[in-house]
Amino acid sequence: MKIMIFLHGTAIMHKNGFGKTPEERSQQIEENETSVNQYEDYIPVDDAVSKLIKLQQQGAEKSYLS
Repeated sequence: MKIMIFLHGTAIMHKNGFGKTPEERSQQIEENETSVNQYEDYIPVDDAVSKLIKLQQQGAEKSYLS
C-alpha cells in the first residue's frame, strides 16, 4: 500500500492550534494568527502520529507532501 501524507493542516499545524477545533484553527489561519507563519514550531495534528504509526505497521509506503 502506498500513501501520501499532506503535511500542512492535515498532519501538522501551527502550535497555537493545540486544543482548538478544526473550525477554530481555520479561523486562526484566516486571521493570520502569529504562530501560523512559524513553521519551525509546527506540531502534529490530534492523533496523526498514532495513525501514521499504524499505517507503517501495516506495511504502508509513505510519501510526504509539504
